[in-house]
Amino acid sequence: EDELSPEDFENVADQAVEQASTADTIAEMEAELFTLRSLEAEARALYDSGNDQKWRQLSQILQDSALMFDANGNRRKIIIFTAFADTATYLYEQLAGWAKSELGIESALVSGSGRNQSTLPLRRDLSSILTAFSPRSKERPEELAAEGELDLLIATDCISEGQNLQDCDWLVNYDIHWN
Repeated sequence: EDELSPEDFENVADQAVEQASTADTIAEMEAELFTLRSLEAEARALYDSGNDQKWRQLSQILQDSALMFDANGNRRKIIIFTAFADTATYLYEQLAGWAKSELGIESALVSGSGRNQSTLPLRRDLSSILTAFSPRSKERPEELAAEGELDLLIATDCISEGQNLQDCDWLVNYDIHWN
């Protein structure tokens, strides 16, 4: 009952084609194509440049000693929350290696897409990663303490409910408009 009849489908398709362009002439269509190609070239150049202002601001936060360390010199824990698994994966790929080599920060990715990752040699299940991030609130057994501790968790809404992550000091929302 959700399917369109062949005639209705053709009408919808015709409307979509008509709305795809406002051009009435070949010259107007060529002008639209020129504009689209220009926009595509600008987007490609920006993407290829690696110039990501949000990334630069986030890296500055992670490097800011006043924000990232408490008065006793203990590293603060941070969750970077994003709505989309693609954004979370992008952030992990940008941050994990850099944060570990430059700042000594162990990180993990939890996105609910089955692609959990960690810079520590942990099991990739949600419970293991969250326990390594928040060992006090998750009451991690002493025998697991040698696994190490995560300071940076990049996650989607898969951890938004029912998780005790009170060891976290900072929460950053980071979204990229993919369209």
